[in-house]
Amino acid sequence: MPREHTTNDPVYRRNRARLLANKPGCHWCGAPATEADHLIAFSDGGDHSPDNLVPACKPCNSKRGQRTKARRDKERIAARQAAMNNHRTNGFFVRDRL
Repeated sequence: MPREHTTNDPVYRRNRARLLANKPGCHWCGAPATEADHLIAFSDGGDHSPDNLVPACKPCNSKRGQRTKARRDKERIAARQAAMNNHRTNGFFVRDRL
């Protein structure tokens, strides 16, 4: 699934500019913030509202994004495995009977 490019969204751009206007520190580590980080990832249903954005430095934002992707991948693999286990009948895969 391709990543949504939030940087092209005018609401995101406006709220990001407001958030970073006073050169705040990173919400996570206190270093100078250069990016807006979504508390609830956009891909997980979060939005671009000011309540869902916090200032972040690039390293912290990147680390959070990597963890989010790893968690989603783990959930996807578990769901696929559960689906395969649910399709077994009498020791055979359903696809074996086709």
